[in-house]
Amino acid sequence: MDNNFGLSDFLDLDIDDINLSIPTIHDSILKTTYEINLKIKLFGIDHKVDKRYTEFEGLHDSLTFRYKNINFQELPSKFQLFGKKETRRKFFEDFLNFILQICQKHDSIKKDLLKIVYDFIFSDVIATKEKSKKKGSFSPVSTVSKSMKKLSFDIPNNTDSGNDSNVRFNDNDFNINV
Repeated sequence: MDNNFGLSDFLDLDIDDINLSIPTIHDSILKTTYEINLKIKLFGIDHKVDKRYTEFEGLHDSLTFRYKNINFQELPSKFQLFGKKETRRKFFEDFLNFILQICQKHDSIKKDLLKIVYDFIFSDVIATKEKSKKKGSFSPVSTVSKSMKKLSFDIPNNTDSGNDSNVRFNDNDFNINV
């Protein structure tokens, strides 16, 4: 991450300048991670970070608890067989972009939501900086995903073919009362 780019810069960004995607799944016998790619052309940021299902679950739970007036879809099951990791990857990508859509439409909660997204995406960088400042100290930022226990976010099943890898979010799919 660019040393000149920080939380205040992220909070002041126009949502259209933020590009979030999850292009890759890293799969091993012991764990599966989803690579988040954050691009911000204005600052030359191209940040990649791997997150596990439980970290997305924590983000989802935190948002559901904090924003009870937004109906988030349920997370896809953690225990899925036969190629469902791609379905989860797509869900997580749509979930992050839905958060950005909420920011764009509801300025009153934009900075709060962007701070949550920033902490989620940059928690590894923040934790490393904190550790280098104070060796041996505990940084609560490094446990962001653990403290954001379970979120729920409802994705309508609008696929007749049963192929749920093409799930799309529409404004009418969520009830947002801000």
